[in-house]
Amino acid sequence: MDRSQRGGAKETPRPPTASRLTFRGKKNRKKPGSIWSRMPRPAQMADACGRMLRRSAPAALGLAIVAAVGGTAWAGYRFVTTSPRFAITTIEVRGNHHLSTDQIRADLAARPGDNVFATNLGGLVRELRAEPWIEKVAAHRILPHTIVIDVVEHEPAAVADLGGLYLIDDAGHPFKH
Repeated sequence: MDRSQRGGAKETPRPPTASRLTFRGKKNRKKPGSIWSRMPRPAQMADACGRMLRRSAPAALGLAIVAAVGGTAWAGYRFVTTSPRFAITTIEVRGNHHLSTDQIRADLAARPGDNVFATNLGGLVRELRAEPWIEKVAAHRILPHTIVIDVVEHEPAAVADLGGLYLIDDAGHPFKH
């Protein structure tokens, strides 16, 4: 309200209590009592710990479940890849005519006694494709202890002199020097 509209005697306004013009003495920064008197009470501590446990329980439960599933998977993998129950006892070779079974087995990195699951079948197939007589090859496992190699060999249809004698298959591709 404006002073000109007030009636009566004119007063001087007092500064508000929170003004910069008011003077208050500084409080003593040291709190009285020992450190134990400033610690929260045991009931407050118990409430805070209980809240923390209730809030973290779902995450801890989820972590425990993930750890249990991961540990079980690791133990299962370790058992399957190291167990003597899954040791290779036979390596069967099917479909070979020009190469003997012993020649094909000699080219393989897998030997009897190796683990059937630890054996890399893709590596076996790559090794056998390097043999010139082999056109196609496939490998698979028969559990618990057999590996089967299916071989399709080139059938020579002709001999060509291409700077040396080469066997030619029926598609016209040279395959053996």
